[in-house]
Amino acid sequence: MSSVSEHNSTITRSSLSTLSNERKKRKNNSGEAVATTSKPVDRINKSHTTYFFHKDSNNNEIAYCVLCERKLTGTDKNPYPYSRKGGSTSNLTSHLRDKHGITKFNYLEYLDTNNEVKTYIKKLHVIVFKHSEY
Repeated sequence: MSSVSEHNSTITRSSLSTLSNERKKRKNNSGEAVATTSKPVDRINKSHTTYFFHKDSNNNEIAYCVLCERKLTGTDKNPYPYSRKGGSTSNLTSHLRDKHGITKFNYLEYLDTNNEVKTYIKKLHVIVFKHSEY
């Protein structure tokens, strides 16, 4: 199958391309090539955004911020719909960081013991004024 002889350890280009092509293919137990398009049902490496957004009941590609929905409760305003198209969470991450100060490093502070968003979250902005006397 390979162009390597027992006496000569030279590998030709054709043997390298054959080896690299074989590595790229995924095969099932019967040896047939299989396309892997399905995602695992419960991912171990969830994004922190999954705790703060919920999917639209009519459109799986739209998500709403739980925190913004709480703020708008009792008003006539609707929360902004964020796109989940393609599974990207970068826009969700940006919203949490810019509007609520939540990042992947501090998001646990905003969750209760059941990993649900706390009912009362106070966004802290600390402003320090330095008073200097002349």
